[in-house]
Amino acid sequence: MRKSLLEIAINEREVIVDEVFGIKREELAEKLKLAAASRAEECISFLKDIISIPSPSGQEKAVAERIVAEMKKVGFDEAFTDRAGNAVGRFGNGYTHILCDAHIDTVTPDKTWKHDPYSPRLEDGVLYGLGACDDKGPLASLVYGVRLMRDLGLSGDYTVWVVGAVSEEIGEGFGVKSFLEETGVKPAYAVISEASSLVPKRGHKGRAMLEVVIEGRSVHASTPELGENPIYKAVPIIDAISKMGPTLRGDEFIGKGTIVVTRVDCPSPSLNTIPSECVLYLDRRLTLGEDQKTIIEEVKGLKAVSETPGVSVRLMGFEQPCYTGLTLKGEEFFPAWAIPEDHPLVAATVLSVEIAMGRKVTPDKWDFCTDGAFTMGVAAIPTIGFGPGDGKYAHSPDDQIEVRQVIEAASVFAILPGILASRQ
Repeated sequence: MRKSLLEIAINEREVIVDEVFGIKREELAEKLKLAAASRAEECISFLKDIISIPSPSGQEKAVAERIVAEMKKVGFDEAFTDRAGNAVGRFGNGYTHILCDAHIDTVTPDKTWKHDPYSPRLEDGVLYGLGACDDKGPLASLVYGVRLMRDLGLSGDYTVWVVGAVSEEIGEGFGVKSFLEETGVKPAYAVISEASSLVPKRGHKGRAMLEVVIEGRSVHASTPELGENPIYKAVPIIDAISKMGPTLRGDEFIGKGTIVVTRVDCPSPSLNTIPSECVLYLDRRLTLGEDQKTIIEEVKGLKAVSETPGVSVRLMGFEQPCYTGLTLKGEEFFPAWAIPEDHPLVAATVLSVEIAMGRKVTPDKWDFCTDGAFTMGVAAIPTIGFGPGDGKYAHSPDDQIEVRQVIEAASVFAILPGILASRQ
C-alpha cells in the first residue's frame, strides 16, 4: 500500500508539496506571501470592525451578522447563523470535513481600561481593543485564510467549516457542540484558533467548577449561641482545600491539576444575621484522565468535609441564554485533552507553518481552557490549537494583537486543509 502524504510528513518530516498543490514548495510560499500582503489591509479593517462591536456572552447578534457578511464577501460557499447564533461559513464540498473554531464573545471590560475597549487603535503594528487577542484576531485569520484559499485556487477534497462560536467565555465548547448537533457535520479534524503566538498547541488542562455547601442555623447576631455559624464551619474546610495541591494527579505533558477557592458566598438578610449557609466556589483545573466522580470524591474525602455535618459537594451547572432564544445547558466540567506529538494533524500543522512562515516550530500546550475541551475532550475529534496573539493579553485592559501575526496565521490556515486532505 502506498503511503499517504500525511504518513510521509510524520515519518520523514517532509511532504511533496507539488503533489498537493501542483506547485513547488518555494513557489507556494512566495504566492502565499504575495496574496496575504494584498489582503492584509482588508483583513485588518474587518478585524477593527468586529472589535468595535460589543459582544459579551449572550449578546453576539450584531457581531455574528457582521462576520457572516464578511464570509459571503470573501468567497465562502455558504454563510449563516445557526440556532445558537454561531456565525458559520462553509468553503468547499469535499470528503474531509475540517472544523475551524474561534469564539466571538468577549468578557465584559472592567474599570481598569484606560481607553475605550470598543475603539480599536493601531500603533506600531499592534492593534489594541477588547477581543483583539481573545478571540476576534484569530477569527479574522480563519476568515481570511479562506479568502487566500479562494485567491490562490487552493480547493481540494475537503470541506472547511469556520464557526464563530458563541458563549465560550461562559462555557467552553457549548456553542460549537450546538452547531455539530444541529447540522450533523462530522469533522475528521478540528482546529481551535485562539492565541498561541503562532505555535501549534496539542492539548491543555481541563476545567471544572465545584460548589461546597455548608449548612448552618440562622439566628440574630445578638444571640449567636442559639445558631450555628456556617462561616466558622467553613474555615477548616478552606484550609484543607488549600493543602490539596501536592496530592493531585499530574501528567508529564499537561501538568498537575490544581484546586483553589475563588469565592465565598453567605446569603443573609442583613449584616446582623448569622447566615443559614456558606457556599465555597472551587476552580478545579484538570489533568488527563480526571473525571467528574473523582474530583467530587476527593473533596468529600477531606477529613474536614467528611467529619463536618451538613456539608455537600457538587458540580456546578451551566445555563446560558443565547441571543437567538436558545438556552445552552450543561455541567461546568471541561476535560483535559492532548493528542500525540506524532499525530498526522500535528505534523500537517507544523508543515503548514514551515511553508507559510518559513520557520520550524515545536508544538506545546496551552495554559488556559478552550473549545478543544469539547472537540477533543468530549467528542474525541482530533484537535490542534493555533492562532495569532499572545494569550497573556487575554481578559486584560491591554488586549492586543500584532497585525503581522494575524496575516501569517491566515496563510497557515489557507494551506492546512489541503495538506490534511491530501492523498497519493
